[in-house]
Amino acid sequence: MKIVLIASVIFIAQTFLAFFQVRYYQHHMNKVASKYAGKIGYHLYSEMERLKFRTSAVAILVVNEEHIVHECQILTGKTIFAKFKTFTDYHHKELSEILQELHEKKKHSIQEKAIIKTANSCMKAL
Repeated sequence: MKIVLIASVIFIAQTFLAFFQVRYYQHHMNKVASKYAGKIGYHLYSEMERLKFRTSAVAILVVNEEHIVHECQILTGKTIFAKFKTFTDYHHKELSEILQELHEKKKHSIQEKAIIKTANSCMKAL
């Protein structure tokens, strides 16, 4: 009986905390989108990379029609305490240049995998 009660409490807590994570993600995406709302030719892309039983990463890229990144932000972590951080290494770089640079590396971090996934979806869409 105690195990069922503990499992129920854990499930309810996880659902409650997941709700706050989703709200934070939506709020942050709206904030980034509103920053570029009046500007023509900017596109917002976001992708997620997840490892089993480990951390996950969400990448946000704001790209113009010339395939140049104007903003890159990464959220990495397991908990609701993870926050988006600006990743300036790829600001004002072309998507193909970023992809080439990352494909030359043999091993990628979770953040780099998320950036590759997001950049690939940008290339397909543009």
